[in-house]
Amino acid sequence: MPELILMRHAQAAPAGLGTEDYARPLTTAGRKAAAQAAGRLAAAGATIERVLLSPAHRTRDTAAIVAEALGLAS
Repeated sequence: MPELILMRHAQAAPAGLGTEDYARPLTTAGRKAAAQAAGRLAAAGATIERVLLSPAHRTRDTAAIVAEALGLAS
């Protein structure tokens, strides 16, 4: 049976003065957390057919980390 997996982006840097929200990068802790989440998805045998995400840098960075860990094309 198909499953829907919802995943929020990992921890991002706080918004700085004059920095657009969409430009906030992941923190070091956020990159580590994204990799750990990807490991849990892989261990659970998750199969990913489609990914929908926002254009925000933090979201795209999180998705790239997960895609790499799961061997998905980015």
